[in-house]
Amino acid sequence: MTTERNAADIRARKIDKIRKCLRLSASSNPNEAAAALRQAQAMMRELGIEDPASLEIESAQVITKEGFKGCVYLSRLVSMLMALLGVDAIITPGNGISRRRANVQYIGPESRVQIAVYIHKVLDRAVNKAWKSLRGDMKQRQGARQTFRLNFLIVVSDKLEKFRMTDDEKRGIELYKAAKYPTLRSYKAKNTLYDSEAGLMGAIAGREFDINIPMGQNRLAIGASK
Repeated sequence: MTTERNAADIRARKIDKIRKCLRLSASSNPNEAAAALRQAQAMMRELGIEDPASLEIESAQVITKEGFKGCVYLSRLVSMLMALLGVDAIITPGNGISRRRANVQYIGPESRVQIAVYIHKVLDRAVNKAWKSLRGDMKQRQGARQTFRLNFLIVVSDKLEKFRMTDDEKRGIELYKAAKYPTLRSYKAKNTLYDSEAGLMGAIAGREFDINIPMGQNRLAIGASK
């Protein structure tokens, strides 16, 4: 593990140096620009980097409380953010707490990845807070929680601004994934039971949600009776 970590650190330092050289290659001094480009190309060959676009791709992790064995809500949330924000993502088992839980690695341009991580955390916290606010026997019904959360996402998706990736960004993401995650276990969502009442309440909670309100300030009290 230590050897792998050291190798990763060395690679990261070299990638930083490549980025600096590529920036210098735009210098108005032709000799400096040419030397910087040659150095960048040499290090890229050494590291097996074919496209400079892949150097601008970053990744960030969201540790979840969902099981790795096919949570439909998690799969839907990640897919929604991929489509809306123009990022890619992989779901892997083992999140530092349990090997049976899932974590999500968002991949893409750094700014978009940061937005994806933020929105993922905000939505997850909001929908679970809304679910906890429900009273009565709904929480005991099989499939109610999942239905509630899925309908919450359906409504919320219309509130999020859409971003589009360029072809270079898409190519960079694919190169990043191929280099860093050569072998992946596929994540398959299971079929889930559907509860109509819980679905309606989830949609109501989604209409109350506002992504522009800071994470700790979204107040969702749904269906609470006095």
